[in-house]
Amino acid sequence: MKRTLAPVCAIAAALSAACSGSSAAPTPPAPTVTSITVSGPDANVYLGATSQVSATSSTSNGTSATPACAWSSDTPTVASVNATGLVTGMGAGQANIICTSGGRIGVKLLRVLPNFGGNWSGSYNITGCSNSGVFASTGFCNSFGVGITLPYNFIFTQTADAVSGRFFLGQIQFDQTSGRSRRAALSRAFGTTLFGSS
Repeated sequence: MKRTLAPVCAIAAALSAACSGSSAAPTPPAPTVTSITVSGPDANVYLGATSQVSATSSTSNGTSATPACAWSSDTPTVASVNATGLVTGMGAGQANIICTSGGRIGVKLLRVLPNFGGNWSGSYNITGCSNSGVFASTGFCNSFGVGITLPYNFIFTQTADAVSGRFFLGQIQFDQTSGRSRRAALSRAFGTTLFGSS
């Protein structure tokens, strides 16, 4: 009787197919954001000016990336921020600019300052006068009586919150370096907030 090897070959082929092939490596989990740092060129922004901030995220696999931020400000009346991270100084004070991404937040504190730099000029009309404050020792009212109008000129430079320069009232000249007591005294003397309050 003739025997065929066909069944044996079929079984061998099936076993070979079952045992051959490749197994795929497990897919590693996607990296997650562990922290976000918000940075920018300025710690101070002048009122009405803009500053661009950006964010960098650190991830669980040790790499860094640029996150897709949802930008916000905790005090938009002081500093507003748009969808691209462009900050605009809206009012004097401090504000935190916040990037939210991947369940994490990054924060940068900015201070908005008035910008006094430049050349300011106008006229000052004396409607009342008292020899007090910074003019107590000068006898100012003896030379400049009520009803006189004097030209004034401010020539200031400013770096952050430090203001310096010269102030002219008629023929009187002051050298001005910003300081809380000096600016407050001059503001009271002239009835103006031009020098700021701090």
